[in-house]
Amino acid sequence: MIYKLTKILKNKKGLTLIELVVGLIIFGIISVAISMVLAPTLFAYMRASDFAEYNALLDNVANHIISDISQITEQINEDEMGVWIDNRDNNGTMTLQQSTQIVRYSVDNAGVLVKLNSLGDPHPVFSEDFYKNKNISIKVDPSDTNATTGDTAYILTIRLTENNAMSNLFQIEREYAVRPLIINNFNEIEDEEDDD
Repeated sequence: MIYKLTKILKNKKGLTLIELVVGLIIFGIISVAISMVLAPTLFAYMRASDFAEYNALLDNVANHIISDISQITEQINEDEMGVWIDNRDNNGTMTLQQSTQIVRYSVDNAGVLVKLNSLGDPHPVFSEDFYKNKNISIKVDPSDTNATTGDTAYILTIRLTENNAMSNLFQIEREYAVRPLIINNFNEIEDEEDDD
């Protein structure tokens, strides 16, 4: 066995050009077959990863806005209900009256979704780099009003759209139900003042 192996190694003939080309063709066919099997799996994994990342981003934006909506002391302006705050079109504003301040959500000139405090200082919801190929839109709609207490619940809708080379357009939309925590007490105070 060792003798035969030594004899093969001493053979200085080498590979011919035809053997090399045939080997490359076989390698190419096997590579294409493997990539055709793995490509859909890899693409599905990337989409699932993007989906999970975008859901986390939407939850992050929602947590900021839900926190602010839950502290409002007056109902949201009816003109601002159901209007998209959209960084693609640079339009829309949402004003939230809280007991100690007014908070506004809007879009600045660069298309960045910002939160404005009572002093008018803009704070981006995400860094400007985030908005290069993404569009975040938010809107608030009334859900229902409790006839006994006058409490209004809201539906916060957040939409994230991304343009990229792989999928051209990827969009995810989520809805969150929000019930203000303070508005009930505020309405009771108003009712007591009206009785006097």
